[in-house]
Amino acid sequence: MKKNSNFGRNGLFDSPFPAPLSECHIELYSSRAIMIDGCRGVAFCSSEHIRISIGSRYVAVNGSELVIASMFGATVSIEGHITGVEFI
Repeated sequence: MKKNSNFGRNGLFDSPFPAPLSECHIELYSSRAIMIDGCRGVAFCSSEHIRISIGSRYVAVNGSELVIASMFGATVSIEGHITGVEFI
């Protein structure tokens, strides 16, 4: 079987077009969790809507039972039942 050359040694996807440092990186784990790297702050937080500042824009996470599971540096992890993610 031919190995996909876009996967690095750690098994994570290595994009041939790396994002600029001013952009955010988002990983969605099914509909139960999301990790956003590049967070500049939490603009709004409720159990149904969380809005994360990523500079001049926001990432809005919508759903139910949403909680900020962790924040460390510029990385925030949100858990709950995620029904939508928007850039606004």
